[in-house]
Amino acid sequence: MKKTWLFVTPLSLDAIGGVARVVNALAAEMHQVSLNDVDWKPMVFVLDWQALYPVSEIRNGVSCVRCRVPPPDMITGGKQAALKPLYALQYLLLKRFLRRHNVGVVNVHYVTPMSFALIKVARQLGIKVIASFHGADLAEIESASTAPTFWPEYLDMCDVLVGCSNNYAERLRRSITSINADLAKKVTAVANGIDINAMALADKGAVWPEHFIQQSLVVSVGTFEHKKGHDTLIRAFAQVASELQDTHLVIVGRDGPEYQALELLVESLGLAGRVTLLKNCPYPKVLALYCLATLYVSASRVEPFGLVMAEAGLASLPVVATKTDGATELLAHRQTGWLVDIDDVLSLSKAIVYLLNDNDNGGRGELAESLQRSVTRSLSWRKALDAYLALA
Repeated sequence: MKKTWLFVTPLSLDAIGGVARVVNALAAEMHQVSLNDVDWKPMVFVLDWQALYPVSEIRNGVSCVRCRVPPPDMITGGKQAALKPLYALQYLLLKRFLRRHNVGVVNVHYVTPMSFALIKVARQLGIKVIASFHGADLAEIESASTAPTFWPEYLDMCDVLVGCSNNYAERLRRSITSINADLAKKVTAVANGIDINAMALADKGAVWPEHFIQQSLVVSVGTFEHKKGHDTLIRAFAQVASELQDTHLVIVGRDGPEYQALELLVESLGLAGRVTLLKNCPYPKVLALYCLATLYVSASRVEPFGLVMAEAGLASLPVVATKTDGATELLAHRQTGWLVDIDDVLSLSKAIVYLLNDNDNGGRGELAESLQRSVTRSLSWRKALDAYLALA
C-alpha cells in the first residue's frame, strides 16, 4: 500500500505566487509518477482558519483538504480555556486523519506557527517531517522577538529543513545556527522546478493596449510589497524613459500593501503614460505578456529562488536582476543574465538602457538563448520531486 506524502501550506492553492505554484506542481508531478514507479501518493493539506471542519476537493487528480488546526498556544498551554475542549478534539481528529490516510511524510511549504499542531501530532506518530522554506517565512525565525521562545521547539520537531536554492539554504543555515547549531545540521537545499511546457498555457487570446505591442516592453512580476523592489525599478525606469522614448514598463503582481504607494510614485515621477501596474493578473495572461516583452527585470530585495526569472528565461527573455540569493544562483553575469546591486537605481537603469539599445539583438539575444538552455537543462519538477523523495 502506498504511503501518503502530505504537502502542507497555509496559502490558498489559488494564490498568485510562487509557493502555491510549487505545492501544486510537486503534488501534480508526484501524482503522475505515482501511477507507475513511486511508492508515494500525494495529498495537499491547506491550513485554513475559516474551515472549522475539513473541506475536500480533487485538483488535477490530487486529493486536497482545507481545515483549521489548533493554534500553538492551545497545544502549549494558552489562555483561552473555554476553547481548549474544542481544540483538544481537533487534536485527536488530526491524529485520526494522519493514520487513516497512511501519511508517511508531512512536508510543510512556507513555515508558520499555523502548522505547529500538525507537525507535533506527526512526530508523536513517528511520521517524518520536512519543512520547506520559501522566503518571508524565514524572516519570522530571524526576528529576535519570536526565535527564543517558539521556533526552537518547532525546528527540533522537523527532521529536515529545506531551502529552495543553495544560496538560500546557506542563509537558512546561518539563521538557525544562531538559535541552535545542532539544528542547523538539518538544513539542505532542494531547488524548485519549472514546467518546461509552461508557455503552451499562455493566453493566446489576451488583448493588450496598442502601445504594449508597438513599444519595447519591460516586464516585471511580483507581489506589490516592499521586498520585491518595485519602487527601485520605477525610479530606475524614470531614467530609462528620459533616454528611450518608445519604451513601456509593466509590473504585474498580486495585490499588496505597496500598490497605492507605487501608484503615487508613478504619478510623482511623471510616468503615468509610461508605466502600467497590473493587479492579480491570471497566470496564462502573464505568460502571454512574456511573449510581447523585450526584457524582464527583477529588482527584488529578497528572492530565495526566482521562479519568475526562470520562467522569463523559458520564454526566451533576457533578464536583468538584483543580486538576491535566487538570482545569483540562476544567473551568471553577462552570460545568462545581467546582475546589479540591490537598490542601486543608477546601475539598474544603465543595464536596462544598455540591453534595450542592443538594436542588433546580439548580446540581448545571446543572453536570452543562454538562459533558456540553462533553465531547460537544469530545472524541472521531476528533478525537484526526486530530490524530495531522496529525503524520505
